[in-house]
Amino acid sequence: MAEYQTGDIRNIALMGHGSEGKTTLTEAMLFAAGNIERQGRVEDGATTTDFDAEETRRGISISAAVAPVEWKNTKINVIDVPGYFDFIGEAVGPLRVVRTVGIVISASGGLNVGAEKAWNTAAKQGAGRMFIVNQMDREHADFAKTLEMLRETYGNSVVPLVVPTGDAADFSGVVNLLENKAFEGAGKATKEVPVPEGLSGRVAAFIEEITEAAAEADDALLEKYFEEGALSHEEILVGFRKGMQSGKIVPVVCVSAVTGVG
Repeated sequence: MAEYQTGDIRNIALMGHGSEGKTTLTEAMLFAAGNIERQGRVEDGATTTDFDAEETRRGISISAAVAPVEWKNTKINVIDVPGYFDFIGEAVGPLRVVRTVGIVISASGGLNVGAEKAWNTAAKQGAGRMFIVNQMDREHADFAKTLEMLRETYGNSVVPLVVPTGDAADFSGVVNLLENKAFEGAGKATKEVPVPEGLSGRVAAFIEEITEAAAEADDALLEKYFEEGALSHEEILVGFRKGMQSGKIVPVVCVSAVTGVG
């Protein structure tokens, strides 16, 4: 593994209810980044972070485990935190070293107790939060409904970073709203494609929301936005980063950890 400067290292903890796919998501990230040759499955006891004999026997995470993901000259230490309440103490240590908590929820289920506990625990530690809507390939997966539920619960600080090109069996890619680019395919085979015409209106509306959220996170940016009605791409990134760190912005992304799409 290459050596990294402190500024090129990120720490993120994946938290949420049990069986929402945190371990599988960690495995998918390692595989997509080329850090492992094949993506192991929890059912086979072959994942990187569930290496303890008891974990492989029970098919659940018992201890927090770190998976270093090397991506575009950045080392991302992904901490897979157990979701079952019997092992909630495993979340204490990781939250002392992370700046961001990815709260993993299912696209086909409601907001469960594990996600709410992860939200509250991260807030107490002052960590930035984001929602990762997983299992987008499952029957009844509905990103729009899930996003609406999150906003009803946590307010308009919840901002989508992506829009899926379909749900459930039709989930084949996403539109990256920060870049206004669409991507299709899984893992290493992901490729850029034109933004679907049917999503153009929705994409434009969400990009406007992102711009406003970025402006509201920084006084200077807000003043410029009021005066000019627009921000540069770089300014949006700066404001978005500040908003996430302060808790004013809570990004939402969607994936299928099993298929590698997203």
